[in-house]
Amino acid sequence: MKLAVDAKRTNLKATPTVFDSDEGFPEFAEPGSFEIRKGMVMMACPGCGRLSGMTAGYPKPGRSPSWEISGPPEAPTFSPSINCVGCCGWHGYLQNGVFNSC
Repeated sequence: MKLAVDAKRTNLKATPTVFDSDEGFPEFAEPGSFEIRKGMVMMACPGCGRLSGMTAGYPKPGRSPSWEISGPPEAPTFSPSINCVGCCGWHGYLQNGVFNSC
C-alpha cells in the first residue's frame, strides 16, 4: 500500500530493502525504504517515495554533501539532517531507524 505524499510525515519507521537495479532503479518506492550500499545509501523520500542516492558511510565521507551512518543496519542513524530536494521537500532526521520531520 502506497502512502499519500506528506512533506511533513514524521515517526515513519525506516524499512531496509534491496532495490532491483537490473533495469535501472525505479523512480519511486515505498516512502522510508532504504538500502545501504558501499559508500552510499539509496533512499526513498519519507514524504513522497522518490528514490535517490546519498553519499554516506562511517566515518562520514569527505566529499560534500555526505552523511555519517551509525547504529545497526536495520535501524540506522544518519547525520546531519536529510533535506530531500527535487521532490516534496521533506526535511528531517533518521534516528534509530525512525524518520522524523523538522
